[in-house]
Amino acid sequence: MYLPPIKEVAVTLAATHRLARLYVPIQSGSERVLKLMRRQCDLDRVKNILKCIRAAVPAGRNLTIGTSIIVGFPSETLEELQMTIDLCKEVHFDWIWCHSYSARPETAAASMGMQIGADEILRRARTAKVHLKAQSLVTTAEDQAGSRTCQG
Repeated sequence: MYLPPIKEVAVTLAATHRLARLYVPIQSGSERVLKLMRRQCDLDRVKNILKCIRAAVPAGRNLTIGTSIIVGFPSETLEELQMTIDLCKEVHFDWIWCHSYSARPETAAASMGMQIGADEILRRARTAKVHLKAQSLVTTAEDQAGSRTCQG
């Protein structure tokens, strides 16, 4: 069975008023971190697809595009956090879920070196929120690092 590429489908749905909300969980703006997360994602392709989708939305219609990011993944640098923030700004997501990383037992990430401390993860989540709140609704776990819930 033939399935058309996601870009064509999404652009068609946006152009015909059948797409009102789209969720694209980028997780990180760093290709290196995405590889560590075992996420196969081409960020340039994602940006291109989202640009085409937004361009297809007729005047007077609304489409909201959201994402989720994870801050504090093992070995994530401050520069990579900034790459994530910059990507979110470039794409101009309408809403962002900001998750703080927490190690889960028996996962590959939990056994990685360079784990980031809970206080630093929380600081990074707050930094992301400060940098992104002007453009998007950003919800983040601020009560404790490693919270899987993202109530801001």
